[in-house]
Amino acid sequence: MGKRPPVDTAESGGERGDESCDEASLAARTLKVVGDSWTLMLVEEALAGTRRFGAFQKNLGVATNILSARLRVLVDHGILEMRACADRSDWREYHLTDKGRQLGPVIAAMRQWVGEHVARPS
Repeated sequence: MGKRPPVDTAESGGERGDESCDEASLAARTLKVVGDSWTLMLVEEALAGTRRFGAFQKNLGVATNILSARLRVLVDHGILEMRACADRSDWREYHLTDKGRQLGPVIAAMRQWVGEHVARPS
């Protein structure tokens, strides 16, 4: 079997040495946050200007329980933030943070890679 990536003790409050911060562990940590397909699609929607729960649900066709869970993860990781609607209703909106907007070029690069290397379904 292959060598397991080093354990990232930073998530549990410990210090992480430079030697344990290899590319594989960085990729794995990234995928834990945004590697789910629904999560990536939510970030894409937010980058396109979608802000309300109902609009995310309508545009993506995702079940409400999955949508709630994924939005919560994105808020917990500081990618989205919830704000009161500008129209002073009781509704809340999801807005990308600076951290979330920084995913734009990453998603664009992924889109380009797929376009070049993955055949479209027939």
